[in-house]
Amino acid sequence: MDDIYIKVIPTYPELEQLIKDIMADKLKRGDKTPLFVAPDNPNSPEGKQWKIGVKVGNEWMNQAGFGDEENGEPTGALLVRLKGNSSGPPKSSSSGGFAPKKDYAKQSYYAKR
Repeated sequence: MDDIYIKVIPTYPELEQLIKDIMADKLKRGDKTPLFVAPDNPNSPEGKQWKIGVKVGNEWMNQAGFGDEENGEPTGALLVRLKGNSSGPPKSSSSGGFAPKKDYAKQSYYAKR
């Protein structure tokens, strides 16, 4: 599934100006990071930093919000991007915990003689 974009336009003038100010500063510094990302998943195993995803149809997606801009100037709106998560949701294991889908080859170990 292609990425989904949702434009959020604030109706509160002070919020719109705050977003414009933050974005102007980010643009001046060349900062391309999102303004927000999904919250941490409280079911993450210790040491893992999983985020809460959203399911659209049959596909799990990650979400992040960026400041919208036109001609290099911030508009005061937010652009929320839902990006497909190819690894899918965490899978239940036999122990009742969660483990991410592993779509990479198993690493081989060789002993030197």
